Amino acid sequence: MDFLNITLLTASNWEQWKVEIRVLLLHYGAWQFIEESKTEPAETSEDSKTRVPGTSETSEVASAKQVLSWREEYDLKLRKDHSYTLIYQSLGPEFKPLISQTTDGAEAWHILKKHFEPTTRARVIQLLDEFFNTRFETGEALGLFLCHVKQGAERLRKIGHQLQPLYQGYQMIRSLPAEYQSIVQTIYWWTDAEFQPDKIESELLLEENRLRLTRKDLDTVSSIAFSNEMHQKEAGNYYKQDEKLKTRGSKVRRFKNKTSNVKNKQIGPCYFCKSYGHLIANCKHKAALSNPKTNESSNTEFKVKGAFSELESNLIETFPDSHEANSSDFGQNKAGSLTQLLLHIFAVIKVYIIVLNQLVICR
Repeated sequence: MDFLNITLLTASNWEQWKVEIRVLLLHYGAWQFIEESKTEPAETSEDSKTRVPGTSETSEVASAKQVLSWREEYDLKLRKDHSYTLIYQSLGPEFKPLISQTTDGAEAWHILKKHFEPTTRARVIQLLDEFFNTRFETGEALGLFLCHVKQGAERLRKIGHQLQPLYQGYQMIRSLPAEYQSIVQTIYWWTDAEFQPDKIESELLLEENRLRLTRKDLDTVSSIAFSNEMHQKEAGNYYKQDEKLKTRGSKVRRFKNKTSNVKNKQIGPCYFCKSYGHLIANCKHKAALSNPKTNESSNTEFKVKGAFSELESNLIETFPDSHEANSSDFGQNKAGSLTQLLLHIFAVIKVYIIVLNQLVICR
């Protein structure tokens, strides 16, 4: 058998389980056996054979017409048994022995009700405590809170303790938030005839609806204001970005103008060599003079050139042209010329040694 998914009965969920099992029995058409007395098919008897007044038929014939068919009797018994099986299958394991001695659904229901709803003073005190401890929770629907208050009062009424309207109305308005204080103060000024739970409930529900509309309007206004603010911020950011781009573009244009002016302008003159096309930092003449090896090589070259020039002058003086010499004096000056030639050779060798020394020093 397929059962709906309902909560099993425990020691603390009798009120919730009672509602769920009632709905389940109504679904299967078996709640009438719990709520009403037993429905039994009419039976014929010897006393029913008396004649019905005003008709020619006996009471036996009239009662025979009220007898159910076998199919209807089977369906009635099946639904009656169904009421017990549904109740039994929805109990927790610890409570099944309570109704295990019976197979009647109505009797099982009364056993469970007597166990969980005893009509004792302790039960009354327990329900009173639950009733006055009912509080409006933040975020809870006001209609649901008022329903809990009315259910608590109804449970007390069923066990014979009728609450006065003053207590019910006070419980409805005592724990409401600050936004309901205006209607609460108005209710306190009502007369005793007006201070009824039903009227208080209707006024509170109207106030809840008004507050909901007010919050909706405020949310709409705040959302519009927020969207406008965000739009202004976006517009401001776009303006700032545009200004930054413009400033950056102007800087780039000024830099390009400067570089183009520098390219078009002639560089110079150099303060060292007085020529154009370079500055003193890139002057080749200054770099050549500031290098000591270059100076030494130039000095060495000057010295070598000077030595060779001196040697050349000495040789010209020693060997004059042939048209200046006399053929008659050649024999007389032969010895002196040989001596001078040797001296000049030694001078050439000396100059050559000096030149080699200077070259070695320069390397």
